[in-house]
Amino acid sequence: MVSAGDNNAQLITRAPPMEENHDGTDERVALWDHIVVCGLPVSVSEFVALLRCTHLNSRRWKHTPVLLIWDGPVSDKTLKDILELEDVYVLRLPPLLNSSLITGRVDEAKRVVLLRCEEQRSLDEKQEADTGAFSSVMQDSAVIFAYNYICENMPHMVQHTICEVVHKDSLAFLETQASAPRYDKNDL
Repeated sequence: MVSAGDNNAQLITRAPPMEENHDGTDERVALWDHIVVCGLPVSVSEFVALLRCTHLNSRRWKHTPVLLIWDGPVSDKTLKDILELEDVYVLRLPPLLNSSLITGRVDEAKRVVLLRCEEQRSLDEKQEADTGAFSSVMQDSAVIFAYNYICENMPHMVQHTICEVVHKDSLAFLETQASAPRYDKNDL
């Protein structure tokens, strides 16, 4: 694993196109109908191939842009995979923050995949070894919070969102949010 700084210069070449919001405040990616992956899969090339094969009979998925939201370190192999893939971009922001979801234009994506971060996996393993009783739901909390944000602010994206959770206890939090009634602000 190389440090993020070593590969940042090369990752900049895969930065997504950006545009300012209408009010000129925050930038958002200039991508629509894309696939957003919050986190970094173990094998980017295999993961992207699976995402793009979602509908084998549809050519529109073959070249669907993929936006990886990730601010952590990137190995040389992963960097090579990213650079070799067409229409794969890296947005260097924390992957599961609400502001990153907005910048990544999750509300206009075809699919959203929320992955647990590698740092969280390592921390979880260390804490489980140290305490033996670390709360299973806390290990998946960042994904749960990001999913809750999508449920509350982008309800049309709920059915297009895939969450990686490790513990079955976490599913209760995802199911509760997905089935919760939605109210328009004008209804209140």
